[in-house]
Amino acid sequence: MRILTLALIAATALPLSAEPGRTGAAILSRDTGIRASALGGSGATLQNDVESVSYNPAAMTSVLRPSLLTSYSAGFGHDNFGHISLASKLVGPAYLGLGFGYFDAGDIHLNLSDGTRETRKAAQDYYGNIALGFKTSPLLSFGGAIKPYALNLANQYSASGMAYDSGALLTLDLATDHSHVFYAATTLRNLGTGVRFIEESDPLPMTSVTAGTWQFTKLSAATGSALWRLNTTLETRQERRQDLEKAFGLEIKTFNLSEGFDWAALRLGAKYRDSFATLSLGVAWCWNKTTLNYALIRQPRDAGLDHRLSLEKRF
Repeated sequence: MRILTLALIAATALPLSAEPGRTGAAILSRDTGIRASALGGSGATLQNDVESVSYNPAAMTSVLRPSLLTSYSAGFGHDNFGHISLASKLVGPAYLGLGFGYFDAGDIHLNLSDGTRETRKAAQDYYGNIALGFKTSPLLSFGGAIKPYALNLANQYSASGMAYDSGALLTLDLATDHSHVFYAATTLRNLGTGVRFIEESDPLPMTSVTAGTWQFTKLSAATGSALWRLNTTLETRQERRQDLEKAFGLEIKTFNLSEGFDWAALRLGAKYRDSFATLSLGVAWCWNKTTLNYALIRQPRDAGLDHRLSLEKRF
């Protein structure tokens, strides 16, 4: 009874702004990227972005420079989530990505029948990510990732294990000046055995993803350099024990606004599941190869707002 009571209290203490899920290790299905979060969680086709380490190791092969990203998000329920990742080309067609994340669900106040009176953390979860990507041709890239994780429930019960990702990316250049490009991606995330806290185990949130992005770049007639760029993304995600989730993302980026100011972007996104919508808005500024990303997420069923922030440095 004590075990059941702790589990119920910790579950009800989890904030309404947390990602929904009826599987184990829900931290593995959270949106780790701020850019992807602003695009409705659409991250499988992200180009030249270290966030792809978490969403599709095949897309990591588009990273042009070694990149380091750190991000933080907070919900209205006093939960917080942090993530750090690194991506870089190794040698030849190989790329390496590393990541680490944590989730703190906030405090719970215990008042049990055995006389226990204390405050504990509802849940504290951690995971790592080691990803490899290979660009086999200008058209095709493949990748995979290993993700060890550790979960703690109310400072009393713990579980750990390993999850695995795989992904592929197709790049179709539709114009000789590279102004029209189409990207298609497919990924399988969070493969592995179930999570066991006590006796029964819950399956990992295995998710299959299919995505497509059309990218249009307006070029300067005089220099051929990019003036602005439009990315439109559609993505479907089928998580185990969940209804199909459909997502849409729109990003408008303008370049070379002033000296030292590389680009700025406006992002809009939405995702739909179970007749409920999560809406998102984001902005980004890049100066001297340093990018600040911000996303505002309106959770479904009036569950509140999440504020998410990241800082990325390219070397």
